[in-house]
Amino acid sequence: MFAQHDLLLIASAALSCGFASAIALPTIVRARVGRMPEHGARFDDGQGELREDLFDTAVEIDDTVRMMLPQAEETGVALVVDLAPHLPHMRGDQRRIRQILLHLLSNALKFTAHGTVTVRAYRVAEGMVVQVNDTGTGMRREDFPKALAPFGQVSRKYEGAGLDWALTRRMVELHGGYLELDSVPGQGTSVTVTLPASRLTVPGNAAAKCAA
Repeated sequence: MFAQHDLLLIASAALSCGFASAIALPTIVRARVGRMPEHGARFDDGQGELREDLFDTAVEIDDTVRMMLPQAEETGVALVVDLAPHLPHMRGDQRRIRQILLHLLSNALKFTAHGTVTVRAYRVAEGMVVQVNDTGTGMRREDFPKALAPFGQVSRKYEGAGLDWALTRRMVELHGGYLELDSVPGQGTSVTVTLPASRLTVPGNAAAKCAA
């Protein structure tokens, strides 16, 4: 059974096109405000074929951050965006990429009672990294397999988080990427998603693939 927060996340994602553009960006968020996609993100079980959309990665991250701002403001957590300049565009399933970002941010905010959640994105030799770091409760390394398992639950206080991580990893793998988890109890958690260079394109030239 989904926790109440997870159901609200799914509902808010489905309604994203209706309200996200009205959210005001606080000064702490350094983000480029872009056009919202014509389709909203919906809950996905990580199965089925991928759509091959072409979209602006930076805009997708910014739009998702804007969707999560009300939750961050409600809990008093600073939501920070740190994007490298000239990020490549991506060819992949835009709806599922949105879900990946939503799940990562939702979990980070869920486990962070105060402090900061930071979203970073930058190029590496093998592709592009999207990383979400929080200053939350953290977890023990021996709990990682349980947290990443479907319906896995490390703490009863935060039900539903394991499902998000398991689905996120599945959707990342469908794109040819991989997910890495690092965490220290009492200090926070870092989730790193690496997407392959084969799915990246040079902005302004949809036909040209980025060199690895």
